[in-house]
Amino acid sequence: MGLSDSLDGTGDVYNANANSGQIVEVNNDIFYYPEEFAFNIGTDDGVDDYRTQVPDEPDFVNDYVGILWDTPQSNINSLQFQHYIALDGGWFGPGENGAGVALEAADLAAPAVQVTTNGSTWTTITTNADDYVSSHTGVARGTGFATATIGPMTTFSFPTQNSILGIRVIGDAGGTADGNGFTAYTEFRVFQDSGQVFPTLDITTATGEMTIKTGSGTPLEIAGYSITSDSAAGALDESSWTTVDDNYDAGNAGPSQIDTVNDWTELPGTESTTLLCEQILTGSGSGASLGANLELSLGNIWFQNPLQGDIFAEVILADGRRRRMDVTYDGIADNPLQAGDLNADGVINELDWPIVRDAFNSDFSLLSPAERYGLGDVTTDGVVDEFDFADFKLLYDAAAGLGAFDSMVAGLGVPEPSTIPTLVCGLLMGAVAFRRNYRSNPAMQ
Repeated sequence: MGLSDSLDGTGDVYNANANSGQIVEVNNDIFYYPEEFAFNIGTDDGVDDYRTQVPDEPDFVNDYVGILWDTPQSNINSLQFQHYIALDGGWFGPGENGAGVALEAADLAAPAVQVTTNGSTWTTITTNADDYVSSHTGVARGTGFATATIGPMTTFSFPTQNSILGIRVIGDAGGTADGNGFTAYTEFRVFQDSGQVFPTLDITTATGEMTIKTGSGTPLEIAGYSITSDSAAGALDESSWTTVDDNYDAGNAGPSQIDTVNDWTELPGTESTTLLCEQILTGSGSGASLGANLELSLGNIWFQNPLQGDIFAEVILADGRRRRMDVTYDGIADNPLQAGDLNADGVINELDWPIVRDAFNSDFSLLSPAERYGLGDVTTDGVVDEFDFADFKLLYDAAAGLGAFDSMVAGLGVPEPSTIPTLVCGLLMGAVAFRRNYRSNPAMQ
């Protein structure tokens, strides 16, 4: 992060400035979901700058965030970043209007993207910046750290850049803070296209199957991968894991074999709902080959649940570097399952109710939250009781209309527990509190 007195980029590459937060937070591969993090960003989640924090340099009019490399990089073709937004700043634009709670188009202006080949002078490049203003218009403003809101993830693509030492986004900071405004970020990352395929981890929500998929390009050699589920969810089922070790490595010939030379090893070697990892420990020096249009099934290893942002995946490249894999659900970025859809068939209906009903008084406290949920523990507190019944009733009526649950139960000819009617009023907020992202769900923390 830094400040510049103009867009010509001369001599300001080392002018780093962070007023709040830690700069490392803008390069840690953690993005946030706007619908779950409105007015809920703390000092450990991002970083901002204030121009007046630079002594004796009052004339800076542009803020920037970017990356410098030790050696020249090529095949750079896109970048992404995400703001957090306060009442008095956090975005790019002329927005000097501090009134109101939502950004207007007049408050916003797309930043420039610049590259440097020598580490000291910067050149502006052409990008697809047209959607910056439209995507941020209407975003609610918070106040500051801990009550700031998250903006949409911004993606800029551009012609491939070669032999560059750095890249940044730079522009006039918005807001009224100290008369200058500021910009704020939760993440910044740059993408490099090497011409090789790169894997995505796709989750089939109807079955829980996880599949490593690739697109077009030349083969990529990997030496391992890891899949992580936050301990607050515990959504990994090791008992259903289809490993490279047992199915696709040197000792397992077949049409899906990806490694004809090396033996893979499962780590950590004990049952885990939070980590599945395997890799080559000793081998030929080359890795497994991921070819184009690959679909490598890892089995039905996901406990189906509606939580967002739970699964994190990485591949270990043959040279030892680790790279994040995008995680998709049925080919899309967000988990489409709804709270209350216990059988994960895409709808909340009469087929979900018996899962809760038949588990009444069951104790699932030894299972992970994601396991409990699929067995009917809607509140994921370890036991199926009247609270789960009441929450399911509210979720059902929210999906199908007021009174739909009572009609459904009457149609099945099975009376609902007598405790439900007296509990519904007191538990309205309980059902609402079941959020789609575990970070906002107290029962999952």
